[in-house]
Amino acid sequence: MTNEKDAACSGVVQDSEKSSETKGNEEKRPKMLRSNSSSSDAPDPYNLKRFTKHQEYYHPIAIKELLAGRKRSCWAWYIFPTPPFIRNGRRVGSAMNREYELADEAETRAYLRFEHGGVNLRTNYLEVMGVIAKQLDSGIEVDELVGHDAPRLVSSVKHFAVVANALTDENKPFDRDVHQACTQVIDLL
Repeated sequence: MTNEKDAACSGVVQDSEKSSETKGNEEKRPKMLRSNSSSSDAPDPYNLKRFTKHQEYYHPIAIKELLAGRKRSCWAWYIFPTPPFIRNGRRVGSAMNREYELADEAETRAYLRFEHGGVNLRTNYLEVMGVIAKQLDSGIEVDELVGHDAPRLVSSVKHFAVVANALTDENKPFDRDVHQACTQVIDLL
């Protein structure tokens, strides 16, 4: 029998393995499939709705768990997007890693500008980084706070710090607030 937490992270949970909290709430849980279809006419060339559809459900859970001092469920792919994992010049990582990576600086900038269905990806990222900074500053270790997703958090925050500090055509940093939030987390790691 599959461990419920591991199964939830893989996106596959058998009916017999669902907790009483999960049973009957399947329609509230996001599906793990990527789709380019859209119910909105808003431009989304990077399919960033793949994040908003999951963050609508998982962002409040992530904040609650981080405030409690420990990540307990599976949401890191949607909350800590990373650049592609490259090893020896080849893109590596699980299918989920590839699904929720941000391919380049342009996609990361688009992520920070994207809002859909009441979910603002930049606002959510800033909120998560603020909670993480607070917890790290209080003495909680990153491994305790986010467990095996610590490398994903580190990769994400370093990537966003670089992209947010890159100069625009106006010779100004792209997003000072995101850069500052990420730098604060990096300094506390």
